[in-house]
Amino acid sequence: MGLGESIELKGGTKVTGLLARHGGWRYPWQKGLMAFSYLAEKEASSLFFCGDSALGPHFEEIGKRFDIDWALLPIGAYSPRWFLKKRHLNPEEAVGAFWALKGRICIPYHFGAYRLSLEPLREPLARFAKAARLSGVDWRLPLSDGINAS
Repeated sequence: MGLGESIELKGGTKVTGLLARHGGWRYPWQKGLMAFSYLAEKEASSLFFCGDSALGPHFEEIGKRFDIDWALLPIGAYSPRWFLKKRHLNPEEAVGAFWALKGRICIPYHFGAYRLSLEPLREPLARFAKAARLSGVDWRLPLSDGINAS
């Protein structure tokens, strides 16, 4: 699937490949676009899966083109910022990306399982929860560890 192309899965789900910004440093021999986000649509529901992405105007462009119910956004692996700013969102940027997407509910992911970068394991969710609360983001955790999103 190419950028902007869609495929229809069995059961009627349409998946569209969309832009993500993730540098490209992982495999220097690969050329061209290496990072995608995806939008899955079925009937009147839609789910945006960001993949790995840095902040950029692509979130606003996607939000203008599509009606997004659920936005899955990464919130971890952002430190040191000077190195990862062009590859990953930090928690506050994820909140900004959510508003740019005009989503209804945010699901944060890409945090807390194991150390990917220098921030403490629990820091991304704590920072996201605070930023989401301050800006009025409706959010859910994919798996509950006793933290209430409200």
